[in-house]
Amino acid sequence: MLVVPLNPTIKANQNQVLPAALKPLPKVIHKVLRRQLDHEYYEEHLYKYVPGSVDRNKTYTWDSKNVSTQTKVHVDKRAVATFKDEDDHENEHETFYRIKLGNAAQKYWVNDDVLQNDHENDYDD
Repeated sequence: MLVVPLNPTIKANQNQVLPAALKPLPKVIHKVLRRQLDHEYYEEHLYKYVPGSVDRNKTYTWDSKNVSTQTKVHVDKRAVATFKDEDDHENEHETFYRIKLGNAAQKYWVNDDVLQNDHENDYDD
């Protein structure tokens, strides 16, 4: 599976088969969102690239990042990775976000479980 940034200038003819490197899988957010980390963020990894988009993706742990659930996170891109499930061989989709932690310059890709959901604390009546 290969995920590359969506380039709106690349148009594919309906009959044209795009090489794997040009398939428009990720969608780009056009504004910066500010979020907080979920209370279980440390269970997920930080990635240099969207998982599955490169052969050797560098992963990072949260230990060296000096963050907490109160750390402001800036989100500037979103990618939807598609892969085959090993159990039933069905296509699965997973959403990743490119984030910047606080005022740090380094950006990372994280699973959507890392970010606090706006409606996570809502209660049903």
